[in-house]
Amino acid sequence: MAIASGVKRTLTSELRDIERNKHTAECKAALQGNAGNDMSILQKQWNEVESRLRKFDYRHYTKRLQMEEDRSSRMLAWLVKGEQKRAPINAIRLDTDPSIIIKPADKGGPTVILSVAMYKDQCQCLLGDAHHYKRLSQDPTPDIQEEISFLVTRGMENDWITRPEAAFLTQSNQKIPYFCILPKIQKGKVPPPGRPIVSGIGSILEPLSQFCDVFLQPLVKQIPTYPKDTTDALVLLDSMPFDRNTELLITLDVESLYTNIPQEATLEVICELSENNRSDSRTPPEFILDLAHLAELLRI
Repeated sequence: MAIASGVKRTLTSELRDIERNKHTAECKAALQGNAGNDMSILQKQWNEVESRLRKFDYRHYTKRLQMEEDRSSRMLAWLVKGEQKRAPINAIRLDTDPSIIIKPADKGGPTVILSVAMYKDQCQCLLGDAHHYKRLSQDPTPDIQEEISFLVTRGMENDWITRPEAAFLTQSNQKIPYFCILPKIQKGKVPPPGRPIVSGIGSILEPLSQFCDVFLQPLVKQIPTYPKDTTDALVLLDSMPFDRNTELLITLDVESLYTNIPQEATLEVICELSENNRSDSRTPPEFILDLAHLAELLRI
């Protein structure tokens, strides 16, 4: 408001000066045109000019200024609102662009936009490793369903699992897992390498994983080398004696860590932990191991 008032006063002053200069010019012209005439005539003309100046309505111009300011404010608000509405529309259009792929970055954080060609090249590079991946000749879902049904039936017959647990393990309408990669932008490489992910959410093996997780989590937490998360690892390191003069702290980066974990060795560790930590649960470790064996070997 202070700025608007200042602008009004400035404009009013300028309008007054313009009007006065206009009438002064008229007076000069009158003086030049009436040179030698009676001074009373000139005085009369000047009085008319002064009267017109006194009657000049400046409020009309300040009102117009206020109207222009209001119009500008409404226009600015309309433009800002329009940009806010267009932003999600532009994002939707970006999401439907067939030439790009939008993925969350590995380790969380930013969102990464890759060209389809770059994304496919990274996927082909990973899937080309015959040691970890192989092409299937047919959909293995029916065979997997048969194996799960056999295990669940055996568990029911031996009273190892309840009827609701059996229904949970044999859910129908399962989705087929799909392969994707998450860009590792923290590596600083162009193009960024991808972390392979087989998304098994809603797949036929997800119930097995969740069921096994309930039994395996307490066992895993008993392992001395198990860190819960980054904060837990930092606390663990801080509690360890460390001589900066004679010792060095180093880290190792294992390429494709999860795909390089030996599956059979994993099952052996599960078996050993289960045998050494038998609980009062109705579900024996052997049954959990069979479920884990099916899930692990199929690499969910």
